[in-house]
Order: sequence, then structure tokens, then C-alpha cells
Amino acid sequence: MVDEKGFEDAMEEQRQRAQEGSSFAGDVQEIISMNAITEGKSSEFTGYERLGGEAIVRSWRLIERSSREDVEWSDPEGFAIELILDETPFYATSGGQVADSGWIEIAGRRLEIKDVFKRGGEVVHLVESPWREEDVRHKLLTNQGVRVEVEDERRLAIARNHTATHLLHAALREIVGRHVAQAGSLVDEERLRFDFNHFQTVSRDALRQIEDRVNGWIRDCMGVRTDCMNYQEAVDAGVIALFGEKYGSTVRVVRIDDVSAELCGGTHLSNTGQIGLFLIASEGGVAAGVRRIEALTGTGALAHVRALALQGEELAEILKVSRGDTVGRVRALTAETDDLRRELKRAESGEAAQELDRIIRSAAVVDGILVAAGRLAVKDLGALRNQADVFRGKVKSGIAVLSAELNEKLQFIVAVTDDLVEARGVGADAIVRELGPVAGGGGGGKRHLAQLGTKDLASERRVFEALPDIVKKIISR
Repeated sequence: MVDEKGFEDAMEEQRQRAQEGSSFAGDVQEIISMNAITEGKSSEFTGYERLGGEAIVRSWRLIERSSREDVEWSDPEGFAIELILDETPFYATSGGQVADSGWIEIAGRRLEIKDVFKRGGEVVHLVESPWREEDVRHKLLTNQGVRVEVEDERRLAIARNHTATHLLHAALREIVGRHVAQAGSLVDEERLRFDFNHFQTVSRDALRQIEDRVNGWIRDCMGVRTDCMNYQEAVDAGVIALFGEKYGSTVRVVRIDDVSAELCGGTHLSNTGQIGLFLIASEGGVAAGVRRIEALTGTGALAHVRALALQGEELAEILKVSRGDTVGRVRALTAETDDLRRELKRAESGEAAQELDRIIRSAAVVDGILVAAGRLAVKDLGALRNQADVFRGKVKSGIAVLSAELNEKLQFIVAVTDDLVEARGVGADAIVRELGPVAGGGGGGKRHLAQLGTKDLASERRVFEALPDIVKKIISR
């Protein structure tokens, strides 16, 4: 039996301290109050030295799982427990590095830790509650001692990417320029993302040099060591600190041989050789003066290489050539395709030109102006515009409305020769404005050439029939 009343009396002072030390959550400065269990130090990080062990619950609270939609719950209904321990091997999300994953054992139940984050200087562990709300308090009161275990393979994958990030930073400063400074990062178990200050694209050649430099340092199996030292002494010694980051008087310095020295609280390898392989996946701009590199290491890099090799094998099989001949074969096929496209375009232009001649021959005359209208069998809007220009070159004085059905829409191009624009004030844009309501669509353009589009595929005849009256209307203005 647990004397809960006696326990409450004994813990009143600790509760008061817990409330006074309660953290703020979010932008609204909401005070988060935890239920105190035991007294003493809390949230001491032991994850640099070990990945598991015993711990004591200091405080807890229940939350509804639905309040954390970012977490993948086994069941979104029910409660979750936030726990603060006296010490923890779990790295909480910070400094661009994601949180560790793993397990906590409470009252003989092994529970998956869903998230680890910092709040008000404390490290909070989030787990699904397997118990009813009224049972949680009793379980924690009678089982203050717990076992914790970090998922070691995931921790190792994150450390590969984090140590590689430091090497990437060093290579960028060496190859791209000493002006390069970190502008943000994200390190997880799958890849690394590194943002840096630079005002132009990093060339393909420079990216290969960076990749080669980092892989060279990996093959050198350089030692990675950490030191705690005075902040000003570290900065004076040339250790890289992030601009805008807040540091205490004592800082942790991560050194990789004579290649890199940075202030960093993240988890790292003990030797660069453990990275295995480093591959740059992409480089691009994310903001003015800020570039981003994404890269892979270890098993992620190996999986990427294997996927590329498999694609090469499949491509060679499709092309019926050896893998070494795929590039040459693709280039030959591309050249053949380009030739065929040019031939097809010439054939289409020839057919369209013949159709245009037929349209011109059957054109009406409205108040002494040649008015031509008809459909052309073209493949795109550019070809329709080209034929409108051909009309303006063939006909000394006239108006043409040419149509084509493209991508399930009816497109019209209106062309007016220069003499009518200048002498009689007829504009293609004015004709489009008049035809828009008839076609059930809209468009615009310039006085010599304008465009009209509609989804009403049955409007073509109405447009052609209305054209003569519209031309008369515009001329009479």
C-alpha cells in the first residue's frame, strides 16, 4: 500500500519548486505544470557516455494524444505521458539534430518513446499510456525507478550524418571560400541537410571536389574528440560558432583532427571512418544568398548507389545494350527523336499551310476587308500563332480568326494586317473582346495579334458566324 496522503504532504515543497520552475510552451507563454514524484537533479544528459541504464522519474503529466498530431500513435485516441527523469541518455531535438528513439520500461511494461524534446531546460520524454488515466499516477508512484534504452543503430546513423555535416562545412570553406558560414541544418537517420551563405550555384565540378575531399577525410579514419572549455577561449582559438546562437560560459567543442573545430552539443562518431561513404544528393538555393546541400552517408549512401546501379541495369536491358553503352545509345536515340520531330513539324507546317491557303481562298469580304475564318490541324498554340503570322505575310490587307482544339480547349488566334490597324483602327484585341461572350471564354493580346480560349468546344461555329457583324461594328465606330 502507498500512503498517498503522506506522500502528498512530503512533496508539497517539491511541487511548489516544480511550479516555480515550470516552463513556458508556445508563443502564448502557457505555463506547463508537471506532477512531482521525487526530488533531486533532473534531465542530466548521459547520452555521450552510454545508451541505456536506470533512471528515476522526477515528474510527469498526461496529455491527449490528439494534441500531438505530429506523432505517429498506434491509436490517436487516448492519453500520452510526458516524463522528466533524473538523467537520460536520450538526445532531445535541438541544434538541427533530431531526437533519439528508443524505449522506457515502467512497471514491467516496455514502452516506445515517441518523442524527446526540451522545455524550460528539462528533457521531456513522450510515451503512449497503456493504462487508464486513474492508474497512471499509482503506477508511477510505485515504480519511480525505470529502465531506458536508446535505439543504437538509429543513433549511429544520426551520428554519421552529424559528423559528416562538420566535414562538409570544412570542405565548403576550403573549396568554395572562407566566407561560407552555416545558415541552418537538419540531421536525422536518413540524410543531412546543410544551409550556408553563398551567392551563386555551386558548380558541378566544385561539388565533386567537395565530395572527394570529405570521402578522403573519411578514408583517413581521423579521430573525433570533444572538449569542454571556456567560450571566449574557444572563439579566440578559432573554433567555429554559429552566428546568433546563445552559448554559456562553458562550451562543448567537437574537433576532427586538424580539419574541423566547432561548438556543438550533438552526438558524433569517434572516428570519421565510421561514416563509410558520403554522397551529395542535391544542391540548390533556398533564399537570397543561402544555398542548401543535401547528402547521404553510410547505409543511406550505399542504398542510393545500389538504386542507381539497378536503374542502370534496367536501362541497359530496355535499350538492349551493355551498361557501359547506355549513354551513347541514349544520345543516339535522342538525336533520332529530334530529327523525327523536325520532320513531323515540317509535315505539319506543310499541311497547315495548305489549310490556310484554303481558308484564305474561301474568305468573305466585309466592307472591302478580307475576313478569313477556319480551323487548322496543329499540335500546339505556338504552331497556331505561326500560321497567323503566315497569314499576315501572305495577305496584304485582311483579318483572320484561326482555331484549333488543344488540350480539351478551343483556342482562337485573331490576326489583323498592319494597314487595317493603322488606317482603319481595327485591332485584334478589340475583336477578341467582342468574341469572348460568344465563345464563352476570354483572352487578350495586342492590336495585330490576340488570343481567345474557351472550354466550350461547340462555340466554334458561333464565333465564325458572328465574326462579320463584329468586324462591321468595329469599323463603324
